Amino acid sequence: MNRRRVKDGKTEYVTSRTIRIKFAGQMLPQEVFLFKIRHEVRSYIPLPRICYACHRVGHVSAACKSTPRCLHCGNDKHNEASVCQMQDEASKCINCKGNHWANDRTCPDYKTTSHC
Repeated sequence: MNRRRVKDGKTEYVTSRTIRIKFAGQMLPQEVFLFKIRHEVRSYIPLPRICYACHRVGHVSAACKSTPRCLHCGNDKHNEASVCQMQDEASKCINCKGNHWANDRTCPDYKTTSHC
């Protein structure tokens, strides 16, 4: 099986090692046979989404209903004329107060959401 990938405006087909199959019902089979070959079935758990408007986990900016926040200070987003005073400071998450940015996938808030 191949998947299509567009790179530098050119379409190419790359061999894929995974496929996604939807099953009806609540129970997943342990295996399926495709083209007379047995394949193990594993459940697909997508990564949580991060909003780049409010910098919270669980939705994207197109669906964000919150006020856009500054990644550095957590206050309302600054206009183009003003610069955040905390922009040159060390990274600090506005969600969990850890030593990383709010859009970092090592954030405990992100990890907690990804195991739901």
